Amino acid sequence: MGWGIGKVRIGIECTVTLFGFLLGGPVSVGTLVTALAIGPLIKQFIPLWERMMAKPFGKEAVTNLAE
Repeated sequence: MGWGIGKVRIGIECTVTLFGFLLGGPVSVGTLVTALAIGPLIKQFIPLWERMMAKPFGKEAVTNLAE
């Protein structure tokens, strides 16, 4: 579908937050900031992790994981 990982993670985190709220769990500013920030942060750090993993495991291992 071509959706970015940041948008998908935001959707997942907001859905989980909503279910937690509906089940009676506490939802505050920190919960909402985390739900909205985790996706973009993961998106930004993926290239860093790929570079870090390419050193000990070789570039082929990282390329195979991405497929």
